[in-house]
Amino acid sequence: MTGVAVRVGGASDGIAGAGPAAGEDLVALAAELESLAAEAADLVAAGRAEATHRAYASRWRAFETWAADRGLIALPAEPATVVLHLTWLHRQGRARSTVAQTAAAIASAHREAGIETPPTAHEAVRRLLRGHRRATRDHLQRQATPVLLDGIRRLAAACDRSSLAGLRDQAVLLVGWVAALRRSEIAGLDVEDLRREPDRTSLHIRWSKADQNGRGEWLVLPRSNPIAGDAAHALDAWIAAAGIQQGPVFRAIDRWGCPRTTRLSARAVGDLVGRYAATAGLCHHPAIEPCPHVWTGHSLRAGCATQLDLDGVDLRQIERYLRQSTPGMGARYARREREWRATVAERLGAGR
Repeated sequence: MTGVAVRVGGASDGIAGAGPAAGEDLVALAAELESLAAEAADLVAAGRAEATHRAYASRWRAFETWAADRGLIALPAEPATVVLHLTWLHRQGRARSTVAQTAAAIASAHREAGIETPPTAHEAVRRLLRGHRRATRDHLQRQATPVLLDGIRRLAAACDRSSLAGLRDQAVLLVGWVAALRRSEIAGLDVEDLRREPDRTSLHIRWSKADQNGRGEWLVLPRSNPIAGDAAHALDAWIAAAGIQQGPVFRAIDRWGCPRTTRLSARAVGDLVGRYAATAGLCHHPAIEPCPHVWTGHSLRAGCATQLDLDGVDLRQIERYLRQSTPGMGARYARREREWRATVAERLGAGR
């Protein structure tokens, strides 16, 4: 839905004797406008990432169910209903991002229904969101544990290179880490996005979270660098063994060990990282995150950023390498690692 209503009519409305021809013209015009409205809806939908579509749909369904269970109306919703739902999410201990995304999903659903001023624009809702941010500002956001250089080597070594799945997984891990890719970017790579040369392998990231307009960007894996060279060779080995010539680079593998035509999902990439972290026996930094379930697809990207900071790379260069749309994210990764190192330093000689 675009929220745009179209009415067919004009100067000929109500003119006596307009005849069949005029009626046919109006029918054709109505069909054209309906087609344009449908195409407009597609263009509006294309302006938002698929992951955002899914997240908004999920949050909206949850809100509808919550409201129905309590005899409240979800569409159009009263500001008080939204306030109560967001407060309920807060009471359930939901993350700040979940509460904010729920409010955005409710606003989006109302706008798509043609309601120009959604209930989330009401001052009561805005005050509640500000209060929730302040109330939870001291709570650490659950973050993925970064996989550092030694860790990525251990993950890669844990892959069984005698199997197609092992070759694929090793390529996913190494390429994702060296290029600091997001899960969706790893899953979205196509053979047509690769440029393999004797001294380097280049990856074309056609779109990303920070590039919703699809301008695209080329990333380079120089074969002269040990870890980047390992990533390029792992990618070559997987593509050759799987016989992939076009389409998705990283694919699901069936029960007989053969690659499918469907691409590996972003969720599968995250599961893969967690599985190999357990196999390789990696431990997390307790000063950063006490929860043991922090190995995710983002651990690769966060680990690359943290390793760059450890290697003395300037934070501005790190942010450029990460292709960040939010300033300060590189410093965030670096700060977490510095906090961990400070905690470890405090323990020096403590056992004496």
